Amino acid sequence: MEKDRNYRQELKFEIPYGEYVAMQKRLRLIMKPDPHVGEYGAA
Repeated sequence: MEKDRNYRQELKFEIPYGEYVAMQKRLRLIMKPDPHVGEYGAA
């Protein structure tokens, strides 16, 4: 019998635009941009 594997799972939720903007501002204070991402977010 094959051993169970742990697969990555992503859940996505819609949030109001105001929450998105607030979260973006807070995260910019503590996170660095990925240097491999292009100007518009795609690599």
